[in-house]
This record gives sequence, C-alpha cells and structure tokens, in this order.
Amino acid sequence: MKKIFGILAFVGLFASCTTDGVVAEPEKEISLETEKPLKLTIVGESQKGPFLVGSSVTVQEIDSVSFVQTGNSFKGKVVSEKGGFSVENVKVSSPYALLEVEGYFRNEVTGKKSQNTINMVAICNMTDRSQANINLLTHLEFERVQTLLAQGMTIAEAKRKAHEEIFSVFFGSSNYEMPEDLDIFGGSDSDGALLAISVLMLGNASEAEFMERLLKLGLDLADDGIWNDSLLKAELADWACVTDLTDGFPFIRHNMESWKLSDSVARFEPKIRAFWEDLYGLGECGTNEVGTVKKNKLSTSSFYDMEFKCSETGRWEKDYLGRFLGCDSCGILNDFRNGKIYKTIKMNGLNWMAQNLDYDIKVSLSTVDSVCPAGWRLPTRTELKQLLEYASKDGYESWLSENGWHATYGNYWSSTKDLYHKDLFDRNVNLVGSELWRLHVSSMFWEQLDGSETGVRCVEGEPPVPDILPVSEAVPGTFTDERDGKIYKTVTIKNQVWMAEKMNSAIGDTVMMSYVTGFPYNPRCLTETPYSQPDKQTECAEGRKYTWADAQTICPEGWKLPSKEDVEQLLDLVGGSIGSSPLLTTGYYNSENIYGFSAWSPGDYLYVESKNPFGGSISGGVQDVRIAFWLSDSEDAANAYLWIMDRFDSSFDTYEKKENISVRCMKNL
Repeated sequence: MKKIFGILAFVGLFASCTTDGVVAEPEKEISLETEKPLKLTIVGESQKGPFLVGSSVTVQEIDSVSFVQTGNSFKGKVVSEKGGFSVENVKVSSPYALLEVEGYFRNEVTGKKSQNTINMVAICNMTDRSQANINLLTHLEFERVQTLLAQGMTIAEAKRKAHEEIFSVFFGSSNYEMPEDLDIFGGSDSDGALLAISVLMLGNASEAEFMERLLKLGLDLADDGIWNDSLLKAELADWACVTDLTDGFPFIRHNMESWKLSDSVARFEPKIRAFWEDLYGLGECGTNEVGTVKKNKLSTSSFYDMEFKCSETGRWEKDYLGRFLGCDSCGILNDFRNGKIYKTIKMNGLNWMAQNLDYDIKVSLSTVDSVCPAGWRLPTRTELKQLLEYASKDGYESWLSENGWHATYGNYWSSTKDLYHKDLFDRNVNLVGSELWRLHVSSMFWEQLDGSETGVRCVEGEPPVPDILPVSEAVPGTFTDERDGKIYKTVTIKNQVWMAEKMNSAIGDTVMMSYVTGFPYNPRCLTETPYSQPDKQTECAEGRKYTWADAQTICPEGWKLPSKEDVEQLLDLVGGSIGSSPLLTTGYYNSENIYGFSAWSPGDYLYVESKNPFGGSISGGVQDVRIAFWLSDSEDAANAYLWIMDRFDSSFDTYEKKENISVRCMKNL
C-alpha cells in the first residue's frame, strides 16, 4: 500500500494536535487552497511519561499536497517538568508540520527516569488547533490513518475512524474523546483510557522493547484496524494480570504522584483490569457471580486454562497459580521498581525468590536495606545455611531443580557482615553470600570466591528474631582445681555447668629441647614463649592442648570431657548450630560472647578441610582457622570427634586421636 505521508522512517511516537497551544501570527485560519506564509510559536506537551527538561524539539514543514518534508525545520526544546515544549519563529507556507521530540522521559511504571532516549513525533494541522500534544494513542493511529487516506477519506474522517478502532481493540468501546485532546494527568474517563494503554504498552519492557511493541501494533492495525497479533495481546494481558493480582496498580499511581507534576493522575486501573479480564474471557464479576470459577480462555496466555474465582470485592482472583509455575508452593513477585516479575517458592518455612534479582543496584553495607523489593529483604547467612540443610533431605533436588529454588552458577548474597576478613571491606565486598561459595552445578563443587559475581535471592518478611536463652540465665562462677591450685572461670547455662577457659593442667607434660634454639619447650603449649625468656618456656600461659587419650583423664574430679549430645543441648539453648558461634566465642571480629563462654583461639590453629554438600572437598583447599575442642565420642581406633566453632557456626568433625587439641571440661551433674 502506498503511504500518503512521505516522512521519516517509523522511529518514534507520532501525534496530531490538540485544541489549546499553537499560536499563529496573524491569528487567521489558512485553507489548503490559499496557502500564505505563517509565523507561528508552537507549544505543547509530550507525554509518554513527560519528556525531561532539555529534550530537543524539531518542527519540520510538510507539503500540504504531497505530504513530504519541504526542508524547512526549526529547533526548540522541552522547557517544563510536564514535558511542555516551545518552538518560536516557525515560518512556514503549509499548515502541516512534523514535530519531533527526542530525549529521556519519566517512566510511569517504575517512577524513574528512562535509561535510554526515545523519539516521539507528531503530524498536525497548525491552523485549526492551538496546542500540539503528543501521546501514545495519536501514535498508534498514525499508520492506520495513512491507509484510510489512501482509500479516499478526509484527514478528519480517517483520524476519527482510526481512534475508534484503537479504543475498540483495547476496551471494546469507541465512545471516547479524540486522542489529541487527552492528558495522562486529566480527570476524564478518556484520559484514564490513554494512561491505561500507555502503561500496558510499556509494562516491564525496556525502551527498545517498548518501541518495538509500538511498531508491531501500529503496523498490525494499519490494514484493517484489527489487532491480529495474539502473542502481543497475551504478553500485555499476562503482565496486567500479574500486576493487578499482586497489587501493583497502587505503586504505579504512587510513582506518578511522587513526581508532583499535577494534582491528579488519570484513573487507569479499571481500564487495565477490564483489558486482561476480557481477554481471558472472564466477563463480569458482580454480586450474582461471587464464588463463580472460570478458566482463562486466551490460548496464547502463559496462564491459559488457569482458574479464577469471582470474589466479594468484585474482582477475579487467581486459583492454583502454583500449578502453572511448576509446584504447589510457587507464586509470583512483582518488583514495582522496574516492573520485573519473578517466580517465588516456599521452602523451609520461608518464601524465596526462585530467580536471581534483576535490578540495577550494587550490594554494599549502605544499600543492604534497599536491594530487594518492598516487603522483601536479603536473607541472613543463617537462613541460607538452613535452606541448604533443608534441601539436603531430598538430595538437593529442590535446590537445583527448575521447579524448585533453581540454584545456578554464582554466589548468593546474605545480609550478614563479613567481619573476619577485614581486607574485604577495602574491596567493597562487605557482605557474605552463603560462605561466598559458588555452586558449580555441573561438577557439584563449591569454591571460595571474592563475591565479585554474586547474585541476589530475596526472601519475604521481616528478619528473624533468634529464639535464644536470655543472657540473665547464664551465671558466671569459678572453680579451683585441687590438683594444682589453678582457678578456672565457669559459666552455668540453664542446667549445664561449663568451664569458661581451656584446660591448662600440666599433668603428663613432657619438656623437650629444641634442636634449633637449644631451649626447652612444651609441645602442649598453645602459644610459644619468646626465646628471650627460657625460664618460662614450659608455663603455657595461654593454655594447653592434649591428645584424645590424655583428654579422657585431664578434667578434675567431678568434671568430664563433654559428648556430642552435651554440645547439642547447649547449642539448642543458644539458637542452634548455625549462626550461634559468635554468642559463645571471643577473638573473632564478630564475636559477641554474651554468655561468657569465652571460647577463643590464640595458638589453636586448627585447619580442617571443608566439605561441600555433595561429597568431596571444597575446591581450593581449607577454610578459616577454627576453634576446636575434643569430645568424648570416638569414631574408630584412630579418630575421635571434635566440636568446632568457626566465626559463624558450630559443627562436628573428626581428627586423629594422636594430635594435640584443646579441652573444655563440663561438670558432672
């Protein structure tokens, strides 16, 4: 089909003129038959959301007969926050002009400024109107108007038919005002229809995707005024459905109101709701329909055949959404900051994002509270560890599966500070993500990384309040070992009494001579005494270490070497094994030691090779220095169990009985 307007390639939004802003000098209507020179000041408002101040505006004269550009052009710019522009001293002979605006705009969905520029253009008759507003509807009618003009209609007839067809394909009715008279901040039903279509077409699309949508729909409508692209219909309807059912409309309204550009925002919500409900074939939800269940009939929809129930609020609500997302515990999260939609899943009592966050923000201590969508937050390290523990019950199927948490390559941030490695602060890696292990799905290996490629999985709700024993119930005391007169600090925690110091009995000591220095030394000592003090080489001021066999008898009478069961009872009182270590330790940067248990590590440099959840060792070697105590439990003839505390967690591991390890005694009760 031959195009009537021989203008620029279809690169932006196109519109005609509205009734209150192109000022002609002199004020005299000029007919096409008697073209006379005009001197105009062209003003108007460019509305997607409003273009930003400083955006460029160009007016190009269009020949009134051939509808091609004459070469005369004039420059102006956007001068107001609402997108208002002004182009002065426009001298033309034809009453028709092409107006082009280029720049950034305010995004109605996110409330933020666009990340890229777009072009918007308008075709208008400068003599029969005084303002050249540009909006999305006048763009959508542009291609259709050209077709109708080629069929012999006048411009007025073509524009009226085109805009009636557009309103009909979106809302099933053509009883609306002319598009060029509408305003997204207006109060009429037609203004609400304009804003509804503008929001629908934008959705969560990027600027480039948005422009592609406009091009597709404009060309689709051009030949017959019928919307044939069922895929685009479904895409818009599905976004509208999710946004509506996750209460996204109030956020969009809030975003626009936060601009403070107008006292009102057009009422778009009922129009968008009617759009997706009609496409799904749900029909009216009134008093007589309450409790009625209907299925989505839009076959190209991602939610095709999903059941919706008419509620007492007069809205269709979703039923069995999880079935369409791959699991009964699945749901949807709409991030209203940028319109991104995420699958969610309930695991281990928490509602998690089942996809990585796609939001332009750098995770740091200063942004930790603003990383996630409203009502969501970064998980604590304890929650991530507990999630892994939970997933281990099904062999990590729920952790790895696309229908589950769907772990992929990458690390995952937690909200827990890494206060052990001070140098991490200098590299802006201020949080730790599940021990900063990267899961290699293909090889089932985890490796320690610096966090530079760490993803975000948010969790819903407020952070947990640990269920731990009140500090007031931990009672300090002392005990004197009658064998050597040494006095040890103790702490009573509920029904257990522990030494609050490492055992430091010299019973069984063996003094050896160093072949390097010639001085005596004690291999049991936790820390070495300077060689300049040879008379103190055997005192072991910081405590002693013992073989497992010696540890069985080193505790004073009435005291014992604790078992795994004893430690588990203690950990239950302080919140469990995960995340409880700071409550019991001193010496780590994150230690709190609130109970006075005072586990500490000077000289106790125990390296135990860490294991990944799938078997085998962590790629890359060993974990941090960790506090370790012998337990009474034996694994076999050569190995026995240790209680280990790193800077976050408590755990059990095995070690060779012949090695020297610290001892914490527990009172027999």
